[in-house]
Amino acid sequence: MLKPDYLKAGDRVRIVSPAGFAAEEKVLPAVKLLRDEGFEVILGDHVFTRHFRFAGSDEQRLADLQQAFDDPECKAVICSRGGYGSIRIAGKISFSRFRKYP
Repeated sequence: MLKPDYLKAGDRVRIVSPAGFAAEEKVLPAVKLLRDEGFEVILGDHVFTRHFRFAGSDEQRLADLQQAFDDPECKAVICSRGGYGSIRIAGKISFSRFRKYP
């Protein structure tokens, strides 16, 4: 079984919202905490987008998640929320690059 290394200061983490929209006041404290611990934090383009009850359209949420999985420098992907919206895009995720850089 493949086990990733522990996170350390300087590592890149990405925060995405693959399901419901996330309020800034819920996410930004986590961003601050992670940055204070020395992590490079990158937010998905649509973390705070609102499309009905979702964090953007299916295509927007998928694009953010795919970008995070495809980033070879990313050491962790953190989801701001889970939920039904994730299942709507799960079948469209490509894991080809992720398998090279898990």
